[in-house]
Amino acid sequence: MATKSVSAKKYPVPSWCTWLALAMLVIGIGTFGAGLNAVPNRVWPAYLTSFFFFSTLAVGGLFFAAVLHVTNAGWGITVRRFVEAFASFLPVAFVGGLILILGGGNLYEWMHPEVVAGDHLLQAKEAYLNKGFFVVRMVVFFGLWMLFGWKIVGNSLKQDKTGDEKHTRSNVGWSIAFLLVF
Repeated sequence: MATKSVSAKKYPVPSWCTWLALAMLVIGIGTFGAGLNAVPNRVWPAYLTSFFFFSTLAVGGLFFAAVLHVTNAGWGITVRRFVEAFASFLPVAFVGGLILILGGGNLYEWMHPEVVAGDHLLQAKEAYLNKGFFVVRMVVFFGLWMLFGWKIVGNSLKQDKTGDEKHTRSNVGWSIAFLLVF
């Protein structure tokens, strides 16, 4: 049975939707900036909550897709594309993480050297809890997640085009590696 490829061109996004999305983006950035100017100690925790929520959805989707590949779950084919699509948000989440670094001083007391100097517990954790290592961890983790997402989703899309099952078999190995890293 041949399957028909559905093209995105058959379902174009109306121009008013694009303009509405851009207007909402501008309003959101403006509101975020105004909030940072007025009450940064309330805006950064809200940003952190939102960052974790959407980042978790992206990584969780990739995790679920990896579990489907490792377990060879036949039923998962019906939802695999949906959860793989979540992984497309990872680069956006990475940029959001870089923005989060700017507000780290409002969120984490260990980012203030004077606070660390006065607290023996924070001094004991200083090798792990410092801004430099925080940035390195974020870059490494997001880099690995995006690499695995690129390979796993890329192989799935290649299989859609070619119909070759070697891409699915390749995804089992990539999925096992991702699960170990995850």
